[in-house]
Amino acid sequence: MIIDCDTHFMPRNAFDYVGKEFLDRKPILKFDETGILTDVAFPGEPPRVRGTTPLPPPGSGAQYPGNSDMELRLAEYERMGIGPQFILPQFTGWWSYLIDPSLANALAHSWNLSMLRLMREYPTTIYGVALVALQDVPGAIREMEWAKENNFPAVVLITPIRFVNIRTARRWAVTESFGRSLKGPRSWRCRSISTLFSMATGSSISWSSSTTA
Repeated sequence: MIIDCDTHFMPRNAFDYVGKEFLDRKPILKFDETGILTDVAFPGEPPRVRGTTPLPPPGSGAQYPGNSDMELRLAEYERMGIGPQFILPQFTGWWSYLIDPSLANALAHSWNLSMLRLMREYPTTIYGVALVALQDVPGAIREMEWAKENNFPAVVLITPIRFVNIRTARRWAVTESFGRSLKGPRSWRCRSISTLFSMATGSSISWSSSTTA
């Protein structure tokens, strides 16, 4: 079984579930006539700080239609022999821990709702990695609890940041809620994600360097 344990996706409806009070500040995805993501306009973007995320949009992988088209993506994965995939957000062009906390919570939850729809549509293939806004630690914990209740096998925490107690958040989020820490080298993370996949599905799988794609 080939598992894609580090892949990113930008659903077209990623920000469709924010409250009306955030509509004028949410990111706006721009696609060309072939369905390729070409740009992200973000009216609510915080002031740029050198050395922080996000990088300029649209980001690596955006040149492929499968970056935003799940049916096409799954067809290509089947052709390559890839089965389950752990999907993280396409962060480039919009996400950072500098976003206003209330807006960040709304964006993270909207992306998670979009991913939850895909998880329910493809329950044996799509395993969403939930996004949380660490600039609001209590809000992040609530989102982690919601993610666990809705069968997300993991959350994504981006480091480094200098103004949030990420050590406490990581310990609570991963050790207490999900039972595994995903920090460390890429190969170590893949081993951990393989364990999470086994926990989520009840399947027993072995890990080797050939299980990443």
